[in-house]
Amino acid sequence: PFFLQWTIDNVIVSEDRDLLSTLAIGFGLLLLMQQAVSGVRAWVMMHMSTLLGVQWQANVFSHLLRLPAQYFEKRHLGDVVSRFGAVNSIQQTLTAAFLSAVLDGLMTVATLGMMLLYSPPLAAIAIAAMSLYALGRWIWYRPLRNATEEQIVHAARQQSHF
Repeated sequence: PFFLQWTIDNVIVSEDRDLLSTLAIGFGLLLLMQQAVSGVRAWVMMHMSTLLGVQWQANVFSHLLRLPAQYFEKRHLGDVVSRFGAVNSIQQTLTAAFLSAVLDGLMTVATLGMMLLYSPPLAAIAIAAMSLYALGRWIWYRPLRNATEEQIVHAARQQSHF
C-alpha cells in the first residue's frame, strides 16, 4: 500500500522517475528483508523443534525403560503408547508455539506502533477487532479443550484395542 500511495501521490504528480527507481529499490530491499526474516524464523523453529523433539522422546523412552514391570501390568498398551505419542504434541506446543508466539508478539508490537503513528483511528479499529477475536477464542477454549481430552481418551482406547 505504501509503494502505491507514494507512487500515485509523489511520482506521478511530479513525473519523478528517479523517485520511482528509489522507491522500487527500497521496497524491493524491504521485501527481501521480509523473506530473509521469515526464512530464518522458519529455520530456527524447525531446528529447535527437531532438536528438542528427539531429546524429549529419548528421555521419555529412557524413563519408560527404568519403570518397574508393575507399571506396565496395571496399564493397557494403548495407554503407554498414547503417553509416548503425546510427547510430540507437548513438545510442539512448548517449542514451536511458544517461539512463534514470542516472535509474533514482537512483530505485533512493532506493527501496532507503526499503525499508531500512521493512523490512530485505524489502529483503534484493528485493536477492537483483535479484542473481539480474543474474546471469541476465550469463549471457545473450554469446549475445544474438552473435545481434545475426549479425543486423547478415544485414541488411547483405540491403541489398546490394536
